[in-house]
Amino acid sequence: MNPPQEQMSLAELLKHCCDRRSPKHGEAWLQFMERYRSVMEHAILKRCRSWDARQRLPLQLKDVANDILGRVLEQLVVKDFKALSTFRNPESHPMFCAYLIQISRNAAGAYLKKWKFDRMTGEDPIDWQSSKHVSDDSLAWEIYESRVSELRDTRKNRKPGNLERDIHIFFLYRWSDFDQNMILTHPYLRDIGHRVVDLVANRMGDKLKKGYNNASDAQE
Repeated sequence: MNPPQEQMSLAELLKHCCDRRSPKHGEAWLQFMERYRSVMEHAILKRCRSWDARQRLPLQLKDVANDILGRVLEQLVVKDFKALSTFRNPESHPMFCAYLIQISRNAAGAYLKKWKFDRMTGEDPIDWQSSKHVSDDSLAWEIYESRVSELRDTRKNRKPGNLERDIHIFFLYRWSDFDQNMILTHPYLRDIGHRVVDLVANRMGDKLKKGYNNASDAQE
């Protein structure tokens, strides 16, 4: 039976976590996860639940949280553990917890924005109802404004045509759960027909996906 390992100080823990050649590298990461996994998980779950004021989170929430936790850990180890090695207060446990909480919240926010984007554009075939009821109003507004701006940019330097009408249809249909009949009850939309609603929603979704993919390629 192996003797229990001595608990490292935070400074020692970060030092050995960041040094792959250290004989204590593996043990340091075991201690890291024992101490801080719950801190990261709590921040991730809190961020996820802020998207769901109506308590419609999917049964897959635990899987989503685990996926986000994996992304947080990726951020901690990339570029030779830069996120850990550059932490400026290795003697302060509370400040390190706050640091991990911020990283976890940011990772969860990025994941959920992408999730919301996929749901809006039809990229994600799973109908996760909670993605349409974001309780973080500032984030919901940010998503809305950015998507409207992207759609308007697709018609820059060209006649707008029915762009504003199409944007309204897209958000009513994909974000607000208006069905075709509900959309067609609006006086200025009643003459367009059911097929037009589907065509507009798909076309707007394709434009957003194309822009998103181009932006992702540029970042790589």
